[in-house]
Amino acid sequence: MLQLLQSQVPNLMSNGLKFASWVTAVLIPRYLAQYMTIFSGLFGRLLLQAGYFLLLANTLSLHEFGLYAGISAAGIMIGSFSAFGFSASVFRMATTRSLLLRRYVAGFYLAFGLSVPVMMSLAYLLYLLAFRDLVELSTFLQIAFCDIVLWRLLEGISQINAGLGEFGKAAAVPLIGSAARLGAVVAFKILGCSGLDEWAEVYLVANCLGTLLYMVPFVPRVAPRWRRVIVLLRARMRESLLFAVSFFVFFAQSELDKLLATLTLDGRVAGIYAISMRIIDLTTVPIRSFLTILVREIMQGRGPDERWRSSLAIEFSIGCASLLSFVAFLMVLWTYPALLGAQVAQAAHLLAFLFLIPPFKNLQEYHAELFFAHNRMEIRTATVILLVAIKSALVLAIFLSVGNLERLGLFLNIPFIVTYLLSATVVYVTFYSGSRSS
Repeated sequence: MLQLLQSQVPNLMSNGLKFASWVTAVLIPRYLAQYMTIFSGLFGRLLLQAGYFLLLANTLSLHEFGLYAGISAAGIMIGSFSAFGFSASVFRMATTRSLLLRRYVAGFYLAFGLSVPVMMSLAYLLYLLAFRDLVELSTFLQIAFCDIVLWRLLEGISQINAGLGEFGKAAAVPLIGSAARLGAVVAFKILGCSGLDEWAEVYLVANCLGTLLYMVPFVPRVAPRWRRVIVLLRARMRESLLFAVSFFVFFAQSELDKLLATLTLDGRVAGIYAISMRIIDLTTVPIRSFLTILVREIMQGRGPDERWRSSLAIEFSIGCASLLSFVAFLMVLWTYPALLGAQVAQAAHLLAFLFLIPPFKNLQEYHAELFFAHNRMEIRTATVILLVAIKSALVLAIFLSVGNLERLGLFLNIPFIVTYLLSATVVYVTFYSGSRSS
């Protein structure tokens, strides 16, 4: 793979210019309004989440924030099984064959309801295995319920709206959810609360209110058709479960390290690491907006040409944009170290050593979206399982063997580089091994 890249650098640059021309001449005129709608919604969500994150990170102790991040990461992973993955089929149907959407929407509601007790049972089992000595059960379940059930319902509703092309509604739903969480932190500070147990109670109430606020105006105006919905679920269950498993493992790839940090590192270091990774997550918003448009283009047969050089050009653009935006953020933080608060300032030093994580993290998300757009879920599932196993082993080895914060930051780039190279190899063998290169 590396030799291939070295020999094709001139061609890659040429194709990069062609891709930029395609974006400028085709994608921007056709989808500028949609992109700005998605990005504005995500940008608004970014501001709300940044405010929520900064207030919370500077209110809870580093130890408590690291513990909260670990519980939240566990909830995000378990929440991947919401509706048993049927939301992917609903999105695909809303994008390509909206006339059949009524029965799929009914299937989504039914599958989501059936998945809730399963997911919460998994959360309880995880508590017994990993968190019983770290936090009270009620605190754990309150935080987990918000991330497993309430937030996944929000994302399901947003996904259906996006499939229908209702990007304004799709963007508004997570905005309301993020605003509710920001309101929770503000209320938490006003009430003079400070501990994780109290935060869990406020967090649950705010997320429930946010759910009520977005459900009424933004649930898709599609009347569910319940006739033969069980038959539909059975027919789509294999595809849906494959998506759920791949989604779980994909989230595990990005969230499991936070959980491992909570369980293996010193409380303060785990908190610093959690803050650093949350900041990296916030800087990826513009790329996610672009990927949403690109996936719809590919699914509708109007994407860029299918040559591997074109895909490399897309990757080159994504990587450069990710790296430059992160470096710009670091320069601001370096100039004003206390800009984001005293506790976040303690994480700024670690961030400077994690500069390769944002581009490689975004590129692996692009690979995952390619498999989804081309409906190659079996390969996606197998690939992501392999990647998460390798990354988890490498991260755990680093956590257990590296004590110095600076060295920890440098070594943590390695798992992302290794998993990117493996992911890229699978992508190019799957999609481009038989295609023309020019």
